[in-house]
Amino acid sequence: MTDYSQQYHPVILDLGSRNVTYGFAGEPTPTGTMAYRDLDIQRRELQFSEVKMTKQEANEYLKTLKTDSHDLARIYAGDLQSLQWLWNYDKLRPRLGADGSIIHTDQYLEETHLERSLYALFLYELLIDAKSTKVIILEPHFLPEHVKKRYTYVLLNHLHVQSVTSLPSSILTCLGAGVKSGVVIDFGWEYVTVVPVYDLRVIQDLGISSGRSAKGLHYEILSSILQGKHLTREILTSMSCHQVFQMVEDIVINRTSSAMEGPHIDDLIDRYLFPARNTWKSLDSNEMSVVQLVENMIGLLPFDLKKPLQQNVIITGGLSQVPGLKKKIIEQLGLDYKEVFSLGSWSGGSIYSDNLLRGKNLVRSGELRRNEYLDGKANATDWTSQIYRSAIEKH
Repeated sequence: MTDYSQQYHPVILDLGSRNVTYGFAGEPTPTGTMAYRDLDIQRRELQFSEVKMTKQEANEYLKTLKTDSHDLARIYAGDLQSLQWLWNYDKLRPRLGADGSIIHTDQYLEETHLERSLYALFLYELLIDAKSTKVIILEPHFLPEHVKKRYTYVLLNHLHVQSVTSLPSSILTCLGAGVKSGVVIDFGWEYVTVVPVYDLRVIQDLGISSGRSAKGLHYEILSSILQGKHLTREILTSMSCHQVFQMVEDIVINRTSSAMEGPHIDDLIDRYLFPARNTWKSLDSNEMSVVQLVENMIGLLPFDLKKPLQQNVIITGGLSQVPGLKKKIIEQLGLDYKEVFSLGSWSGGSIYSDNLLRGKNLVRSGELRRNEYLDGKANATDWTSQIYRSAIEKH
């Protein structure tokens, strides 16, 4: 007789920088996608006029944004303080007050915000107690280890889920497209990544990324708006940080705004995402366009792998929603490349997890169980380490 009290519900989470996509393994589509800020009802709306930053922080922000606009640096500081996006891929440091004392740490803010958001997600969206779930995380190719450790800590220590398993999102994106090989282009918030997949295996040493991402484009457009007459200091002072942030995001997706002319928006987006080919040689490796990334990566592949990957180009991520972006990428890549549609990494993860879990109560490969984690017997590791660990164990 089966003991159903020991069975757990497999939940798949795609923890993006700004949104979380969620649902139960085995379903064809996710239950939903929500912004962390909409889940965390306890968060307070930060006004632009309330944003504080030290002189040291201002200098760092100006350097990061490659600008001399202090208004832009202050908006960036406000976006960080109000957590317009959840993950900072750079390791975070304590924020210092004017007297040098530590006010708070970004890590604490992230963990608190993530805990409240996921608690609300399990309780009000999935309608289930987190303690009765095993969570499967869709992991981006270049996810920093400290970010993974942070969400693992929140899920296992705060929310008491039974286990956490990480699966590579690039492979699952191919599954969602019904192909075994392809080039997965992911327009993330922090980076755009290009990952080659052959026979449902990531070609590890050829994955590549660039900083020409959604985040960079966001502040490029905002900088252009601030140089005009539509967003004055008086208008800024009357707005919340989220209102400013959302105004720019609406411009990116809809390419229309009272703050900028339509053709100007198109030209700015094109210049940022597709720098002229005659500038490629002078670009740093972190500033390459996605077209350059793909061509460089394909050029390094063995001859017999080139065509299978060129015929299956999958474009995903938030910026992929920009009208005409996918078409332009394929046109610039040339006739040898073809785009294929994918249901997404979440649906691919659901297909994989459902087959893996059929007739079983747990995910055995790479599963980090709560009791082992709390006892210090296991810890969060990069999913790629499982490959090498498995190879060693076989010998």
